[in-house]
Amino acid sequence: MKLFKVDENTNVLCRTDNTRNGFKHTATLFINGSERESAKICYMNRTWESYQYQSVLDKLKGISQDLKDISFIKELWGLKRWNEIYIIGLKTTGDK
Repeated sequence: MKLFKVDENTNVLCRTDNTRNGFKHTATLFINGSERESAKICYMNRTWESYQYQSVLDKLKGISQDLKDISFIKELWGLKRWNEIYIIGLKTTGDK
């Protein structure tokens, strides 16, 4: 799991889960602690991304009006400019 902190109120939680035929990446947008939107991409073998979760983050950015409303998101979207926080055991929607 990896948490990308966009600003003080906006976070994107990314995770990897197994599927029947491979695995999937899921990105969930949280604003003020509330889940807003989610995107997922399934893979059979491996990804060809420059950095982990790149494709699912791009998909979330494309469908989320909340991310489009953040005027500086284009500057933040590059991995080097994100504030990355690694989370272990964070309880999110769907976790037991």
